[in-house]
Amino acid sequence: MFSKVNFFFRTLSSKHFRENPKAPQLTDADKRALLVGLINGEQVTACYNSLTTGMGKGHLRPELYKWYGIMYPKDAISILDWFVSEGHRTIFNSIWPIMKTVDGAEARQEAIFALYDERFRQAAAQAGSDAEINSLKEQYETEYAKAAQFCNNLTELMNGPRANDPFVAFNAKNLDNGILAWDMGRLVTIARCAFDAGHIDEQTAWDYVRKAWQLASAEYSTWDELGVAYLIGRGMWSGDSFTLIGMYNFTERCLKDENSPWKTITLK
Repeated sequence: MFSKVNFFFRTLSSKHFRENPKAPQLTDADKRALLVGLINGEQVTACYNSLTTGMGKGHLRPELYKWYGIMYPKDAISILDWFVSEGHRTIFNSIWPIMKTVDGAEARQEAIFALYDERFRQAAAQAGSDAEINSLKEQYETEYAKAAQFCNNLTELMNGPRANDPFVAFNAKNLDNGILAWDMGRLVTIARCAFDAGHIDEQTAWDYVRKAWQLASAEYSTWDELGVAYLIGRGMWSGDSFTLIGMYNFTERCLKDENSPWKTITLK
């Protein structure tokens, strides 16, 4: 969510698991819901024990606009609803079956293109005007480009050193568990940031945070499962980049550090 320079310094920060000293007493259910976003929260140096992140409006507003195009309340709701209903998992769920059954990078790209081309043709057949068809064409071309890149990123990770990483391996077993955690972790953080930025009210923010836990707890049984899936999703998005090293550090800290909030309460 932040620039690579800022991200680097956050990775090296010696202060972890920041607490809001003025945090209100929370139910266990709301503690669990907030902790679905722990990895992403650590990345952006958010307090883990309150809805408010501890970051100022003057910092959050430009960052939300830069990374998510959020300028007005309607923008925030649109992005948060996208995390709930689609996120990056919709692309993952489209390309992973192809990656498992089609050999060769070129053949996979052709299969992905054919999939999105067919989806465009079906949608265009229902369109009412040329303008609508052109809009759909642009939409599906953008989605195909993301799908092709995500496939390349995962292929690189599964064929490189990360395939046998002793902490989180990019292998078929882990990828079979999906990446819903990647979407839900960001849903929690963006809902909290949107609240602090004044784009949504407290109840709306809690509604999204609690929805993240509802969806995540239906998919995963433990923080370990959620943490692995989050990192797989992050790798799909970024590829084997410098920032992925930082995400490994964040994830390992959340799962193994004895001071981690994940050690104090179960996912469900």
